[in-house]
Parts: sequence; C-alpha cells; structure tokens
Amino acid sequence: MSDKLQTGNSGKNGKIRFVALLTLFAMVRAEKAQQVIVSTPSSSAPVPSALADAEDNGMDVVKPISRFLLYQPFQWGPVTVRPHISYGLTYANGIQSSPGNPQASLVQSLSPGVLLNLTTHWNLDYTPTLVFYSDKNLQDSVSHSVSLTGGTTYNDWVFSLSQGFSASSSPNVQTGAQTDQRSYSTSFGASYSFNDRLSLDSGVSQSISDISGNSLILPNVSTNFATLNGDSRSWSISESLGYKFRPRLSAGISAGFGYVNVDSGSDQISASAGGSLSWRATDKTSFQVNAGVSDSRSLGSGSGDIISPTFGASIQYQPFEPTQISLGASRGITTSYFQNTDSESTSVSIGVNQRLLQKYHLSLSAGYSTTDYIQFVPNTGASGGGTSTVRTDNSYSVGASLSRQILKRGSISVSYSYSENLSNSTGFGYSSNQLGLQFGYSY
Repeated sequence: MSDKLQTGNSGKNGKIRFVALLTLFAMVRAEKAQQVIVSTPSSSAPVPSALADAEDNGMDVVKPISRFLLYQPFQWGPVTVRPHISYGLTYANGIQSSPGNPQASLVQSLSPGVLLNLTTHWNLDYTPTLVFYSDKNLQDSVSHSVSLTGGTTYNDWVFSLSQGFSASSSPNVQTGAQTDQRSYSTSFGASYSFNDRLSLDSGVSQSISDISGNSLILPNVSTNFATLNGDSRSWSISESLGYKFRPRLSAGISAGFGYVNVDSGSDQISASAGGSLSWRATDKTSFQVNAGVSDSRSLGSGSGDIISPTFGASIQYQPFEPTQISLGASRGITTSYFQNTDSESTSVSIGVNQRLLQKYHLSLSAGYSTTDYIQFVPNTGASGGGTSTVRTDNSYSVGASLSRQILKRGSISVSYSYSENLSNSTGFGYSSNQLGLQFGYSY
C-alpha cells in the first residue's frame, strides 16, 4: 500500500512540475525583461497550495522556504489576508534619464501590498510601489503590480492559470532612458500523465504591452533606436513531452510557436524546438540543461529571418549546509522595444550564499551578458532585404548583500553593486555604483 501511495504522489508531483515549467516556457517569447538599472524591493508570494509541489521539483539542492506560510494573522472563512511592505533607500550614480545623460540620485522606494489566499487554489496579490528620486532629471513614479494565480487537478489532469498586470516607469538598460511600461499577461497550462514516467504538457499565453518614452528621440542617438514599438500584442503556444527515467533523472522535448503584432513596424512570427535534461546527481549537486533553436521571421515586405541557437544551463552545489553555490548560463532571443528589431542575448552568472553566525546571510554574485540587436531590413529594390546587427551591448555586474531576519517576520539588508554596459551605439553605455539599505516585513 505504501509503495502505491508513493508512486501516485510521484506521478502527481511530476505533472504539477511539468505544468509549471511549460507555463514558463510558453511565456518566454512574449515577455520582455524589465532590465532596470536601479531595482526596487519586491516581495514574492507563494504558489497556491494546490500547486505547492511545483516549488519542489526534486532537482533543487536548495529548497526555498516562504515565511508567508508560517503565519495566518487575518482569516475569514476560506480567505487569508497577508499584508506585506518593503522599503529601500539607495544611492546610485550612472542612472540614465535619457540616452547619454547619466545622473546620480538618492532613490527611495516604498512598496505596501496585500496577498489574498482565496481557498487553496487561488492567490491574488496587489503591490504598488512609490519611487522618489532626489535628482530632478528623473521623474518620481508610482508603479502597480497585480497577479492572480491558481491551479487545480482533475483525475489525471493538472491545470494552472495566471493573470497579471504591471505598470512602471524606470530607467531601462535597453532604451537607455526612464521608460513607461504597461503590460497584461495571461497564461494557461494543462498536463496529462499517461503513467508515472510519461507526461504530455500544453501551454498557451497572451501578452499585451505598451512602451513609451518621448525622451528617447534625441539627435545624438542612432535612428535605429529612435522609434519604439508602442503597443504590441503577442500570443504563443507550446507542447512538451517529458519522460522520467529515474526519480532524479528526467528529459523532455518541446516545440512552440509565437506571433507578435505591433503598432509600429512589422509583425513577427516565431517557431522553436528543443530538448531538456534534469539530473539530481547527489543530495548536494544537481544539473539542469536545455538546448534548441528558434526561428524568427518578420512579416514585412522582403524581410529575412533570424535562426538562433538557444540554451539554458544551471548547476546547484551545496558543499556544506550553510553554503550554497549556483552557476547559470543562457542564450535566447526576443522582440526588442524598438521597431523591427529583435534582441539576442547570451549570459553567464555565478552566485554564492553563505550563512554567518546563524543569523546573517551573505550573498555574492557576478554576471556577464552580451546582447545583439538584430534589425529586419526590408526589400527596397536596391537591397534584397534580410537582417543586420545594428547594436551590441556587453554588460558586467558584481554585487554583495548582507541580510538578517528581524522582528520574526521582517528582514533587513545592506547591499552594494556595480554594473557597466559597454555599447557600440552612442548614448546606451553606462557604469553605475549602487549602495543600498532594504527593509521588508510580511505576514
């Protein structure tokens, strides 16, 4: 009886895991990274308990612990209310208010919010963030983030659904300026388990976004980057087949298709295919890797397509209980903020987390990335069309933070980071030093 129960739970956990991974895969093409120069405090909400096993995929050496789940201060029937708040004070230089115009500023951010656990199947979180700059070249802003996530199981099926909205105005690496952004995202995932080893997963997603910033149109900036896409709408679908060879060894193959409609410039279609492998080698070490190829094509007259290899890899290692080491690398392509342009990025990163004196946590990180902005060239008669790399950025970053828990439900940390972006296009390079103090409190 116990063997059957364990096998059943393993199959269910596998289905939930694949749905979570597939939903993420379906949203990769549609979502654009924020890439802000100065980050603001954020709080993470737990997944609904109906999908809680998705947090533990069996491959994570270091398993996250959410303090949200330890306390239930306000509860009415099936609804639990969890207030949370964070505050950050940062001094930073190299913040670009517009391309080629770096500023030094004291940045204050305040993020009060509330998470609602709506039964065991749904979570609703709303977090506004107020940001104040001491430098008048940067505009104070109020951003909003709303997310609704849920999931359930039915017989051999597992379903997940998420809906999100965000609005922000932040200094952005890609645009080299403070950029207004609004986005609506929807994703749905479904997984069917044939048996304890084989699962079929499907995902669909939609993203609607608006990007604006009149300050980008400057005489000293290349005309390739003077026009933003404006409003855009994207849709994607994906299918994945996963097979578990052993409890700690699994592999899968996947395929996806996407379509992007923009107000300015030409629409795009994309197709992708790839495979993945996950291996928990020991209790202290795990490896995860995926690789594939993506084909992006502009629907403009005579434009070519971009065929790009994609991959992702991560290694987690915990030599001792208080020591965690992680390595990561990735390569991907997505629609950029600019007209008729895609951005192809390759990055590597390393992170070390060390617990000190049982109360403190020291985090060290370093990363490097290179991004090519590839523009679709229309057929003008004199030119047969195709693609052209119009900008290349090389970015470096290092960071350190020391944190500890206070007042049972709170945390406080100090941090320092340095980042530098070297660009062959005028106005988009910068270097920034940031020293900050952060405080968070949540139920």
